[in-house]
Amino acid sequence: IWETDADGLYTYASPIAEEIFGYTLEEIVGKKHFYDLFHPEDREELKKKAFEIFAKKESFHGFKNRNVHKNGETVWLLTSGTPVLDEKGHLSGYRGVDMDITRREKAEKRLRLLSSVVEQSTEGMALAGLDGGLMFVNKAFASMHGYTPEELRGKNLSVFHSPDQMPFVEAANRQIKKTGEFNGEIWHVRRDGTLFPTWMHNTLLRDATGRPVGLIGILRDITERKKMEQSQRLTQLGQLIADIAHEVNNPLMIISGNTQLALMENAGNEALKKYLGTIFDQAQRAKDIILRVLKYSRPGKAERRRSNINMSVDIAVSLVEHEYAVQGVIIDRKFAQGLLPVFIDEKGIQEVLLTLLTNAFEAMPGGGVIDVSTSHGKGLVKVNIKDTGEGMSKEILERIFEPFFTTKDKGTGLGIPICQTIVKENDGDLKLASAPGKGTTATILLPVYKKEGGQ
Repeated sequence: IWETDADGLYTYASPIAEEIFGYTLEEIVGKKHFYDLFHPEDREELKKKAFEIFAKKESFHGFKNRNVHKNGETVWLLTSGTPVLDEKGHLSGYRGVDMDITRREKAEKRLRLLSSVVEQSTEGMALAGLDGGLMFVNKAFASMHGYTPEELRGKNLSVFHSPDQMPFVEAANRQIKKTGEFNGEIWHVRRDGTLFPTWMHNTLLRDATGRPVGLIGILRDITERKKMEQSQRLTQLGQLIADIAHEVNNPLMIISGNTQLALMENAGNEALKKYLGTIFDQAQRAKDIILRVLKYSRPGKAERRRSNINMSVDIAVSLVEHEYAVQGVIIDRKFAQGLLPVFIDEKGIQEVLLTLLTNAFEAMPGGGVIDVSTSHGKGLVKVNIKDTGEGMSKEILERIFEPFFTTKDKGTGLGIPICQTIVKENDGDLKLASAPGKGTTATILLPVYKKEGGQ
């Protein structure tokens, strides 16, 4: 509690002033003006505002001001005052109260700082109730999933996961309830349905009594990290594959050569020729597999030439359509006329076409239709191979280009990755679209030919 004269000089201060300012009452009363204690950075501005109030002889409330304690520390005050007038209505001074709000101000500053950290963080942060209802998400968390923070408030955490991901999510939630936290990789789904890998750190939020009241989640999109790790693994794996393939290829050449000699020397022994023929055929098949593996692990520049894509597609279809028809699979051709030429490795592209046709055929064990079509695009020629098979889930489609990933009982899992490698060597792109029960469409995109020897 304080009083000042009309010039702002303290004429009275209650004993608590000593604790607030660090000065004794003798050092304050009659010695200091109220503005002497203002922080130097604010002094002139606050002094001006205070004397504008003095001039109007008005009461004031909640006047926030920054002061300096005798030890140099900052003291925040919330000041209220009322004018003291003499019998003629002249201002004699002011009487009022200072409330020390330093602790509150520090707490508010800390909260503002924490809020800024959360909002400006590049890592996603979210707060949810135990039922999964979102109470808060920062901008990073929302934008990772294709939303704004306002759109997510009140939604359930399940909006970030597909049904196939929920078993992993539920397992993570059980761990959180058991141990109080979870660290690990969890796949999320964006607003547009695309999947992406994240690293999650979830913590169980407890109240002052230790009772669980919610979940705190910190999320990091690790898509780029996964790509980098995969690239490094593929480089190492490619070298390993190449080394192994070369080692295996040498004995295969010996097996093939000696088998051919044995066939020549036993031309009259039909039973032995049958067995030797089987050995030779399987050795050749093994060599073909090794060549495909080497092509994938160490792609090189194949011989390319100006070509009409319709001819390559027609050749590939002709090689398999009779066999497929016997098995109840019909190939329907729809070739665009007047297609511009492309500059490709014809054998390589035909290998891609045969692989995609084989995949389409194997996706329809009960029979079906494969639509094969060519068309124009902006500076591109497109080849579509569409089947009426069982289709693939999003999770499988996300991994289909990974080497050695396969959903078949047999196979190397290199078919699609090798196709992608070959198409990219021809400056093109290979895309796959699929959905369960709706079949699969493979699209080869190749740039049109521009000049001899290049694109």
